[in-house]
Amino acid sequence: NHIPEAIEHLKIENFSHTIQIGTSLETSRKCIELTRIYDMVRATVGIHPCEAQDIDVAEIPAQIEALEKMILEFGNESWTNNQKPKTNNYLVGLGEIGFDHYHLSKDNTEAELQKTRQWEWFHAQAKLALKYNLPVVIHTRNCSQLTLEELKKSWLKRFVIHCFSENNEFAESIFQLSDEAKISFTGILTYQKSEAVRLTAQMVPLGKIMIETDA
Repeated sequence: NHIPEAIEHLKIENFSHTIQIGTSLETSRKCIELTRIYDMVRATVGIHPCEAQDIDVAEIPAQIEALEKMILEFGNESWTNNQKPKTNNYLVGLGEIGFDHYHLSKDNTEAELQKTRQWEWFHAQAKLALKYNLPVVIHTRNCSQLTLEELKKSWLKRFVIHCFSENNEFAESIFQLSDEAKISFTGILTYQKSEAVRLTAQMVPLGKIMIETDA
């Protein structure tokens, strides 16, 4: 178990908090469990597109209900009228959610079904985020234009593009959608082929940047 060592290293490096990202109901629950053990850990909950693409849309209502229960129990704001804010702000966002056309099935028929499922899951979770005014962690891979189009349709404003691997044009489009949007960079910055990502990092205002390991 590397987690205690990782937490200690973060403390040595003067990190105040770290956010663990949910990608399924199971991992979302594990993220919340970590917040109960380590004071500096916060969590998000959500269904990753690579998980969503293999889950029947008929299961969306039940899984959205499960996510909503987590939000109501562990959220950090006043979620409903006349309710006092939670004192233990374990849960700080929803995600990661979004679109991934890199990990689709090689069977064309199945791939199209997976794309449809990703779309249904994204908008179901976007509505949940809007309902509770939650920031959202957005995943996008090999479908940048689709991501921009669906973000615009979703009316999400508080979101971060995680593990950024696009270019400055995409970043500018994101900031046109919302002045609350942020971009999160990873070790991809160090890859030889990632010149466009490095150039983007130089252009993005510091206040718009987050960092992550994506590990």
